[in-house]
Amino acid sequence: MESAVSLQEIIGVDKSNPHFTVCKNSQQPGKLQVFFGAALLETIEDDREHPNFKLLLARLYNAGVKPASITSAFAVPYTTLRRWAEALQSGEADRLIRVLA
Repeated sequence: MESAVSLQEIIGVDKSNPHFTVCKNSQQPGKLQVFFGAALLETIEDDREHPNFKLLLARLYNAGVKPASITSAFAVPYTTLRRWAEALQSGEADRLIRVLA
């Protein structure tokens, strides 16, 4: 018998974030799953030092997800989150690499 998939919601939809949900999947420990509506958008490492983790938080910030939701869910300082988001939005590869390092 197959075990059921259990998703633990980390960030959910609300008035200010009607599209994105970030979850932990019981069958993929150490990973985060990002949904856009009901569609799985991406799966990334649940590791604060991993560049994809930082980029995810920057994309969420730039997409208009409440910064307070992001900072409380992932224990990242607001100033750090904003720095990652601004570097991503700048389009400057050197700046982005420097900020994510």
